[in-house]
Amino acid sequence: MAEADPYAFNDDGTAKDPKAFQQALRADAERMAALDAEPAVKSVVLGDDMFAFQELIKGVYHVRPPAARSGGRGCLSSARAAAPARRTRRSARSGRARRCPSAR
Repeated sequence: MAEADPYAFNDDGTAKDPKAFQQALRADAERMAALDAEPAVKSVVLGDDMFAFQELIKGVYHVRPPAARSGGRGCLSSARAAAPARRTRRSARSGRARRCPSAR
């Protein structure tokens, strides 16, 4: 039985219905255009390897903040979502996170 929301996630970050998730991404012209900047990601989205697709989705899920995860449709909304997360470090003085120079 297919899920009503093709972008629904399992607790581990995998897609509940990976084929429906993949088909929904393929049908979204804006998201596919955004993935032009990420050819490796786009090839997984267009490919037939469901294991690789689930690993991609899981990686994106764990990179996104918890509040954004519940939105469902936000996954892979841009090529940046599929890109590796920028590394940060805490400043010893302020305790605030800041980007590491090597993460640019």
